[in-house]
Amino acid sequence: FFFYSADYRFVLKTCTKREAAFLMSALPPYHQHLMSHRFTLLCRFFGLHRVQQRSGKVVYFVVMGNIFPIDKPVHERFDLKGSTRNRFTTDTERADPNVVLKDLDFINAKRKLQLGEDKKRRLLAQVKKDC
Repeated sequence: FFFYSADYRFVLKTCTKREAAFLMSALPPYHQHLMSHRFTLLCRFFGLHRVQQRSGKVVYFVVMGNIFPIDKPVHERFDLKGSTRNRFTTDTERADPNVVLKDLDFINAKRKLQLGEDKKRRLLAQVKKDC
């Protein structure tokens, strides 16, 4: 699930215990990469939290920077990870007007990024650094 802060500057996203453990293990190299690559396209993580409900159920969530403008409507949102394994939204999810679409949705809709040569070169160079 995604939630937004009141000012829309941050996104809160639930994650599994396994995803939280992976993020914790990846934090040192991730932080170093952010410090070394000012224009990284990687998501900016600001926190990883765990709350325990009265029922005893534990919920993990991350706090990330929101990259979407708050003063302009966004007609489609895609969470592209570069993988096609289980990377599609269900019909039920697509019924939500705020749905975040995934890699296979992008491919099946035949979407393409329209970039000039210079922006294409810079984008590909940054993607290569971020890999």
